[in-house]
Amino acid sequence: KVKTYLDYFPTDDLLDHPEYIEMIYPILVQYTLSNDVDITSLTGLFIQESGGNIYAVSPKGAAGLWQFMPGTARENNLEVPIYSKKINGIRYTLLNPIKDPRFDERFDVEKSTGAAIAFLLNLGNSFNELDLILASYNSGENRIKACMCIPNNGETPDFVKNIKLNIKEINNIYEQLQKEKNLETYLESIANETTEIPVF
Repeated sequence: KVKTYLDYFPTDDLLDHPEYIEMIYPILVQYTLSNDVDITSLTGLFIQESGGNIYAVSPKGAAGLWQFMPGTARENNLEVPIYSKKINGIRYTLLNPIKDPRFDERFDVEKSTGAAIAFLLNLGNSFNELDLILASYNSGENRIKACMCIPNNGETPDFVKNIKLNIKEINNIYEQLQKEKNLETYLESIANETTEIPVF
């Protein structure tokens, strides 16, 4: 179903297509309702990271909706194959991974969302500012700890800025969803199904 939406909606204009955000919204709610994570910032993060493309692969080998590198993915309990070995007789690489969630869970929307939130919760233990949490997601926790600032590396400042610029528009989408879907009733209906994300 996710791929069906991606076939129809261009990811470079994802905010013009609230239908896609509405589709992934229940997954985000399940993982955020019982954890102290802001769903609007979370939505802005995956839009900035991948444009909503669950099969996105960066030039550095980050993959999936949340653009996990293999090491970070494994640290957050996602299964990622060793790409120096053949898989089913085919040699995949870090830049040409097997885009099948059964083999590489970075492409599993639900599991990778859980891992992203676990990762963000851990970053929240180190930083008490949203800007620093977002910067460390993009640039690496150790780099941000070293200066307790947003590094002026040409990428991270724009990364944080773009997420914050999108938040207003995302809020508008969610406000419309609340009106159309009676969100309060919807949240109550899935409250017993929410998932606690462990902090590793």
